[in-house]
Amino acid sequence: MDRDNAPPPTRRAMPRHLLTVLYPALAALPPQDWDAALRKARSAEFDTLEWLGVIGAVGLVAWLLQFDLPPSGGRAPLALFLLQFPLALLLLAVVAGPFYLRRTRRGLEQEIRKRHRRRGPG
Repeated sequence: MDRDNAPPPTRRAMPRHLLTVLYPALAALPPQDWDAALRKARSAEFDTLEWLGVIGAVGLVAWLLQFDLPPSGGRAPLALFLLQFPLALLLLAVVAGPFYLRRTRRGLEQEIRKRHRRRGPG
């Protein structure tokens, strides 16, 4: 195994093959630069479509998980909240996640363009 080309370890290391599936543009960079490039890409501003998508996802999940309190003697509101919270997190990841992925991919493409301009042609 070639340790010189391996990306530096991170506290939340994602398998390398999964990173290349999620972010195909990473193939344009040496593996040791991936963490820094992804960090910069994740700090990119959301564009209008991404903002609308995230806000819409939060609204959709809130609408899907709305509940009416039982008249009396039913489950306590805290119990309902504790049951719905993990479901809300999962739904938000599924519905809003693609907008975060889009933002990171767009930021990564911008970062790669910047690096190539700095390095120059050839």
